[in-house]
Amino acid sequence: MPQNIGNTRSGGLHIGTRVAAGITTGALAVLIAQPTDVVKVRFQAQKQTSGVKRYTSTIAAYRMIGREEGLAGLWKGILDIDKPHFHKEINNTMLISIIKN
Repeated sequence: MPQNIGNTRSGGLHIGTRVAAGITTGALAVLIAQPTDVVKVRFQAQKQTSGVKRYTSTIAAYRMIGREEGLAGLWKGILDIDKPHFHKEINNTMLISIIKN
């Protein structure tokens, strides 16, 4: 009786390939979600300070950040060492990919 080597759901992919896929998926998830996180944090900071609200809507916040800080402003803080969101998301996605397959 032939034995199935490897996991049939993953197609028997090598662990290195699955790790690389998890890293890539995690990095893409963070790169896509980061602008939304920046806008969310700006809104939260705005609520804590008194005075005039700088951002009136989500779309206005995206536009204002893009206009004043450039498109790179929407990805501000993505690689900060003290905010391990990028690294944590990559690790989580990689581990989930390995475990579920």
